[in-house]
Amino acid sequence: VEKAETRKNSELSKEYQLALPVEFSQAENIALVREFVKAQFVDKGLAVDMAFHNLEKGDNPHCHLMTTTRSFDKETGDLGIKERFFKDKAFLVGIRKDWEIALNEKLAEKGLEQVTADSYASRGIDLEAINTNFNGAYGQADLAQQRLERSEKLTAQPSLIANILTDKNATF
Repeated sequence: VEKAETRKNSELSKEYQLALPVEFSQAENIALVREFVKAQFVDKGLAVDMAFHNLEKGDNPHCHLMTTTRSFDKETGDLGIKERFFKDKAFLVGIRKDWEIALNEKLAEKGLEQVTADSYASRGIDLEAINTNFNGAYGQADLAQQRLERSEKLTAQPSLIANILTDKNATF
């Protein structure tokens, strides 16, 4: 990938993160992600590297996906044209919705509660998502700051907790 790019500031890859359900086994989560990745990226000619984390611990199981920005010829192994579809905001919104649909199909098979890709704001909840895209010590400090700010907001406005817990269900 690096050799195929001629510009110094070329974008070599894109990264995505998928939250995985703790209710699924390691094999079920891997199969779900593989099926999703094939439909969303591989079938469009992109190569994808998948890295799974915390599948056995049950503490925030998730997957990092890294895709090439150029299409990949399976026969020759050569990189092709620079793809642009993933640069559109509509693609990102769509992929979030497609993950919600894929995940909810599997959750429904097990009789489990559905999830949503909708933001807190669109659901009328006055709370910002925590950004976990960080690197190194600076990122860890930023994450700690975000958690502190969220804690302070929830302490000051405990009704937000009830809004989140009852967003989909009247009881919990």
